[in-house]
Amino acid sequence: MVANPRRRREIPDAFLIWYDVFTCWEGQDRVVFGNGPLGFVMHETFLGRDFPSIAGFASQPPAVVYLPLMGSIRGVVAAAFLLALLSQSAPAEDFLQAAGFPSSSYQVLNVWTEADPGSADAYLTGYRLSPRTGGPSFDLYRTSYGELLDAPAAAARGLSPKLWDAPGKSTYGEPATVSPEESRAAPKALTALKSLTISGGAMLPELDLNPVLAEDAARTEAMGKGPERIGVFRDLDDIIHLEGGQASHGFWQDVPGGGTLWSAAILSPDASGIRVHFAQLDLPPGAYAQVYHALDSGEVSGPYTAAAPDSTGLWAATCFTDTAVVECFVPEGESPEDCLLTIDRIVHNYISLGSNSKAKSAGTCNNDVTCYSGWSSASKGVGGIGSIGDTGSLFCTGCLIADTDTHSEIPYFLTANHCISSASDASTAEVYWFYQTSSCNGSAPSPAYVPRTSGATLLSTADASTGTDFCLLRLNAPPPIGAVYNGWTSLPVNLGTGTTVVHHPSGDFKRISFGVTSNVGETYRSIRPSDRYHQSSWTSGTTEPGSSGSPLFITTSLQIIGQLWGGPGSCSTSTNLDYFGRFDKSYPLMASYLDPAPPSIKVKRPNTGPTWPLGGRKGIRWVSSWNASERVRIELWRNGSMVRVLKPRTLNDGRAAWYIDPSLPAGGGYVIRIISKSDPALYDESDVPFSLQ
Repeated sequence: MVANPRRRREIPDAFLIWYDVFTCWEGQDRVVFGNGPLGFVMHETFLGRDFPSIAGFASQPPAVVYLPLMGSIRGVVAAAFLLALLSQSAPAEDFLQAAGFPSSSYQVLNVWTEADPGSADAYLTGYRLSPRTGGPSFDLYRTSYGELLDAPAAAARGLSPKLWDAPGKSTYGEPATVSPEESRAAPKALTALKSLTISGGAMLPELDLNPVLAEDAARTEAMGKGPERIGVFRDLDDIIHLEGGQASHGFWQDVPGGGTLWSAAILSPDASGIRVHFAQLDLPPGAYAQVYHALDSGEVSGPYTAAAPDSTGLWAATCFTDTAVVECFVPEGESPEDCLLTIDRIVHNYISLGSNSKAKSAGTCNNDVTCYSGWSSASKGVGGIGSIGDTGSLFCTGCLIADTDTHSEIPYFLTANHCISSASDASTAEVYWFYQTSSCNGSAPSPAYVPRTSGATLLSTADASTGTDFCLLRLNAPPPIGAVYNGWTSLPVNLGTGTTVVHHPSGDFKRISFGVTSNVGETYRSIRPSDRYHQSSWTSGTTEPGSSGSPLFITTSLQIIGQLWGGPGSCSTSTNLDYFGRFDKSYPLMASYLDPAPPSIKVKRPNTGPTWPLGGRKGIRWVSSWNASERVRIELWRNGSMVRVLKPRTLNDGRAAWYIDPSLPAGGGYVIRIISKSDPALYDESDVPFSLQ
């Protein structure tokens, strides 16, 4: 369906009733939700493009969507979802109109968000435009400051061009080989180790679960599959605050052996887990905060030293208890007066992953992944991912994904945009590894004691309305040893191809389902067009809320071809199928990460035969096409022979300071050589020899 490109949004006061079956009429000038006097009418340009966010019809403008009656609770939830979605269109439309690309002349084919290589902690919005009068499609970008970038300007900023028509590529899985020293153990809680006193804290009233569960049921009915909500926000009426050495709760006490410690408890009755929100956290050097289980100090998260860079604060990892202790340690020589710490809210987990009686455990038709030995390796790359969303604590599924660079092991992680769609969402992510049974149909471990990694950086994402509902993250910490980077293919997939999904249905332990790519006509087909989504019909197993973002594999090659958006599949439905955003369509937005250019090094300075003074200080500069966290070796050569090693091991960040030893022989013939530590055959040196004098 296409909205009328001549109209702006007009939303009269009216009731909205949500309807279930999508039908489209042409020849009208409006989009209609509802019926008669209870209807809701809006004129919506939605970027002047084909309107796939409600129904994936490819009709000519204008058109109407009519949605038959389904119930008022569901309507409120669906209305909020749709209006939030529609409200995002106006700024994009206004921006493109002001930039000289009106919707009457250009159709928006794709919209996405990606990290801005020209500005740390910033993001670009990309637009793929097609002239309505004909001609090639092209890309534009909008910076976080509203600046327009065309393709050359984006390239100058360090952004790789999107290879929309590039031939498909493939790669295969590989195990993680993280060294033990990189998998650092969590700190121990100082309070427990030193037998210090916990005094004071905040106690919240009991949570009334009835409205929470009713809201969950309405949301699930309205939106189908999605993240499994496992926790809700609870604000502290009595905010916990440290400033100037004064504590609103608890007190400071000396630590035997040196240093000062403050601690306070937070009780939220019957919680199966708590995530603490630091609205402010600014500590002196060496000081840190941590959160731990009041009755099990072995379960501890941290250390935390500063709030998130987006200034929305910092969410601590989940503590699986209804009573969490927060403490702040200040080392000897630093003052508690320099500590600023504020805790204003928590997330109260009311669903315990897989075990609590309040949990919606996975349906009985799901298959235990451990029963399928052929998937024992690939399944170890799939993890449950918890995050903080608009409605509380959410649980989805995702997986480690391999890149084509054999010299690096970057923890890229693929999930769905409707699970994580922003940098702030990503910063709260915690991945649960190996949350699966140890034997076929055996007992599952407690998620409190499986390995976890916390925090991620958003790299690239696109929602379901214009893209494929994907999100590519880079985890802030390496995965545990034994995890697997799964392979992928960006080649098209034929109907009838065997498919497999590994997932965490309803936040439960890991399951596996089998099916085939299909073309079965049903309601979701019209919502998510086949040119951007794979339909997989299940022959064994299914998916559920919480499975969102899980990888769809080709059964024979174990390669990823998509990630779960949703669908009608369940243990109780006769239409047991689901939709996965197509990896081959997402791939151009991930290629710069997953298939980087062959690694290279280019010495930039000294590079043109200058004369540098003995005893002086100069900067060596180079550029490279691979990971800055890698290491390089810097050597000084003269007339084909190495003179000395200047830096035996330094970051591949393109810069190094050099004090030119005055004892070096004066004269010409010198070059700088930069060598990769992981691949000594990869190096470059100054193009023209320079002189020292």
